Amino acid sequence: MSNSAEGQQPPADGIIELADEFDADQIVMGSRKRSPTGKAVFGSVSQQVLLEADDPVTVVGSREE
Repeated sequence: MSNSAEGQQPPADGIIELADEFDADQIVMGSRKRSPTGKAVFGSVSQQVLLEADDPVTVVGSREE
């Protein structure tokens, strides 16, 4: 596994790789609200994992207060 903390691979790839390495049954991720422009410019790690992972993915958002 490469060290994603040092920027060796995109975060979504690292998450998927770790899930495979640990033979995970499911991936659970947090998500934060971002504007449509922010998503277009910066992308969404959660969305990329949802599209590329072989395992089921659950994305949990923050509570509205």
